[in-house]
Amino acid sequence: MESIRQSIKSVLSVENHSKIIDQFARDRYLRKFPPSERDGLRYSGYHRYDGYEIISERELKVKYAYGVGDMDFDGYFIVEI
Repeated sequence: MESIRQSIKSVLSVENHSKIIDQFARDRYLRKFPPSERDGLRYSGYHRYDGYEIISERELKVKYAYGVGDMDFDGYFIVEI
C-alpha cells in the first residue's frame, strides 16, 4: 500500500512541475506574439499557444498553431533556459 501512496505523490509532483513549465512556455509565447500583434487575426484567422516539448535541460520548444479559413499551420520556436 505504501508504494501506491508514493506513486500518487510522484504523479502529483509531476503534474505540478508540468504546470510550472507550461506557464513558463505560455509566457514566452506571449512575449513573442503579444495580443496586440494578434488582434488583426481576430476576424480573419487565429494564432494560439499549442503546448511545449522539452528538448533538453537547457532548451524548450514552444509550439503554436495559426491559420485562416480552411488553412491550418503549426510552428515553434526554441527557448534557451
